[in-house]
Amino acid sequence: MKNRRLFIVFYLTITLITLSVSPVLAAPPLRVTINQAAAQADPTSASPVNFTVVFTAVTNDFATGDVTLSGSAGATSAIVTGSGTNYNVAVSGMTASGTVIASIAAGVAYNASGTPNNVATSKDNTVTFEITRPTVTFDLRAGSDFGASNSDNLTNATSPVFDAVFIETVTGFASTDLSNIGSATGCVFAVGTASGLIYPVTVSSCSEGTLTIRIAAGAVTDVFGNPNLQTDGPVVTLDRTAPVFSAVAPATGAFITSITSSSAVSYTLSEAIASGAVSMTWTGGTADGSSPHICALTGTALENGSHNSLDLSDTANACTVAQSLFNGAIYTFAFIGTDLAGNSAATVTSTSVTFTSATMTVVFDLQAGSDTGASSMDNLTNAAIFIINASFTEAVTGFFTGSLSNAGTATGCVFSVGIPSGFTYPITISSCLEGTLIIRLAAGAVTNGGGSSNTQTDGPVVTIDRTAPLFSAVTPAAGAIITSITTSSAVSYTLSEFIASGTISMTWTGGTADGSSPHICTLIGTALYMGAHNKLNLSNTASACAVAQSLVSGSIYSFAFSGTDAAGNAAAAVTNTSVTFDNTAPSVSWVMPVGDHETYDVTNQSVQLSIQSYDDVGVSLVVFRRWDYLNHIWIEIGRFSTSPYTLTIDASVLLPAYNQINADAFDAANNVLSNYIFLYHLYETRLPLLMR
Repeated sequence: MKNRRLFIVFYLTITLITLSVSPVLAAPPLRVTINQAAAQADPTSASPVNFTVVFTAVTNDFATGDVTLSGSAGATSAIVTGSGTNYNVAVSGMTASGTVIASIAAGVAYNASGTPNNVATSKDNTVTFEITRPTVTFDLRAGSDFGASNSDNLTNATSPVFDAVFIETVTGFASTDLSNIGSATGCVFAVGTASGLIYPVTVSSCSEGTLTIRIAAGAVTDVFGNPNLQTDGPVVTLDRTAPVFSAVAPATGAFITSITSSSAVSYTLSEAIASGAVSMTWTGGTADGSSPHICALTGTALENGSHNSLDLSDTANACTVAQSLFNGAIYTFAFIGTDLAGNSAATVTSTSVTFTSATMTVVFDLQAGSDTGASSMDNLTNAAIFIINASFTEAVTGFFTGSLSNAGTATGCVFSVGIPSGFTYPITISSCLEGTLIIRLAAGAVTNGGGSSNTQTDGPVVTIDRTAPLFSAVTPAAGAIITSITTSSAVSYTLSEFIASGTISMTWTGGTADGSSPHICTLIGTALYMGAHNKLNLSNTASACAVAQSLVSGSIYSFAFSGTDAAGNAAAAVTNTSVTFDNTAPSVSWVMPVGDHETYDVTNQSVQLSIQSYDDVGVSLVVFRRWDYLNHIWIEIGRFSTSPYTLTIDASVLLPAYNQINADAFDAANNVLSNYIFLYHLYETRLPLLMR
């Protein structure tokens, strides 16, 4: 009974303990992991991508839709298979290369007791997915591209080489993977050893046409097994046929008159060319220092077909630089060109092509040795026989004396045509009277090699002047005494005509020494004009002398007048000798009765007046005068032409008080100098002292 009670107590105690503890001990959590499957390649290009899911307890409701997908590959589907605690997740629908990430959120699955799962943990729930196929580009190598540039896919090579450039490492690339879908036939391909991702592909045995390399789909795979798609290269033109110039003009030996308007240049091209030229190289005739002339063809001049009368001055559709040739010159024309694939045309050459003018031209020019004017080209001559050059632009025939005449005023002219030097003929002209000569070549007198003739042509106006200028009315005259060659100049002359140059020379011959002699006045300005030139101021550097002139007083000179007219005729020199230049007045000094400017008292007595006077040329006259202050006049009281200069006067004729007495000394040039004294006339009743 006791044991039973103990058992009951024990049972109740255990029950109470169980009932009190049961609410505190909860069921264990449902844990889960998700990782890439053990056999899953990473990275991979295969789909699906498999992940393994492991729960810590059996679940019955984990299914498709319970897995969360992310990553850059764009996966869209996760199919769940399996049961119990182990499941497989097959992920698919990737649209790009990138990552595939699978995860499981909390509460998507439950165990038998209804416990939900925690958020899945992972060691590696990311797989890299590679979906990019290997791609390739084909490029004709620069060394095989013979077009205008090294990238225009034109070639005339027999075995052009291409580069096959892949974007990644591939396997399986072989010659049999390649074909041509262009028009060229017979092409054989050879794939060489790669350098990195680039394979050289040599193509041989192709006919002319187009070459477009094609690699078949699936020919190569990348490291992930991705196969390539069918890929075509660029269209490469195979052209080994050279262009041909035909119907070329001018022909050998031709005479042509133009390469511009109504041009003689023509040709036909069998195909368009990338570059070409017409070269014109001088070989004879008129010298051409600009040869060779190269017309680099441009614009439509490069196109296939006929190019007739090509204007070589057209810089848009003929030559890049306008061309011109020399009349009378002989040239070799050469036509060259290269097509777009680099094939060169056979050069077509035309030799001995003479370029002439449509109308003959000639220029007449008085030879420098016959031009006697101030310059050698002013067309003035005084020659009895002179020569004019007739310069043609090219070789001519038919130039004779009878084709020449004078259209000027000179009469009696006789013409004689000499032997030419090149295209220049000397024409000797004689028997002309004075006047103008305008040499004239009659129209149609001469022709060139092309049959063109000249139009009537006149030369320049040549003045024939054999009359020398004349100096007349020349002063100073021989033996003259002059005081000035500047203001109130003693220099004058008259010219019969205009002179081109002239001088007045003044050369010392005696008297006061002149170390600057001779003095040369080079006439200038209006001093060269025809007509009278009176009192020429030789200090005027605009219209008299190029340099102002001056002479030394007391010197004796020879004056010489000379000049030459525009035709070179020299005037007969006019010379006047023994011309004395004196612009200095004599000296005057009072000796008696007192010195210069002094006063001498007199009464009604005789008074002796005396002076001394000197001059570099000589004193010619001394005049004594007194001033009449009542009548305001000078009264001469005596004159002397030789020394001594002494005069006695009666003082009674003097006026009261002060009387001014002047002594005036003159030289031969009429230079004068005065000096004075005062005579004070005393009367018995003297004037007030104030008047003194």
